[in-house]
Amino acid sequence: DEESQHILDTLAKIEGVDSYHVIGHSYGGAVALYHAFSNKHRIKSLTLYEPMSFHLLPTEHPLLLKSYEMAEDIKQDIEAGNSIVGAKKFIDLWLPAGTFERTSEFEQGILARGVKKMVHDFRSAATVQLSAEDYINFNIPACLIAGESSPTYSLCIADIVGTTIPNIEKHIVEGGHIGLFTHPHKTNPVILDFLEKHH
Repeated sequence: DEESQHILDTLAKIEGVDSYHVIGHSYGGAVALYHAFSNKHRIKSLTLYEPMSFHLLPTEHPLLLKSYEMAEDIKQDIEAGNSIVGAKKFIDLWLPAGTFERTSEFEQGILARGVKKMVHDFRSAATVQLSAEDYINFNIPACLIAGESSPTYSLCIADIVGTTIPNIEKHIVEGGHIGLFTHPHKTNPVILDFLEKHH
């Protein structure tokens, strides 16, 4: 609710914005989906790149249970003063093996501070009071993008989103979970084409 409200507060500062497109990636995709659902009358289109919309998973789904375990494990690392260890676990889940080790000490420090928010992000995304049934009449033009090299973990959640949102346009592109940054030449044309169709 707070992150969705932040979007509205930001837009309120821009004169003349009555409707708008929403694009979200990963946890930002979960926020984008929630925001679009809550503000249907203002949304022109919704584009999601591997959204971590954990709330769409059944309560006992293995991926959801695994995610709770991961979040709790990282939380314990943080509380023990080992946020660097927690950050490495988090990065290793989403990106190719060795990515964390290849980053500089400065960047590792940024990731170690950022992983503290991840625990809260996951809980927020997992406890949204909406289910797959709530999206049956979701009629906003929507586009789902996933990277062909993304971890199975991410692709499985994206697939569930893709079967939940009615008439969603789906694309598999070159790249992984952060393909928006590593392969913009592949992802941007898909997004721009979708926006053009629904401008």
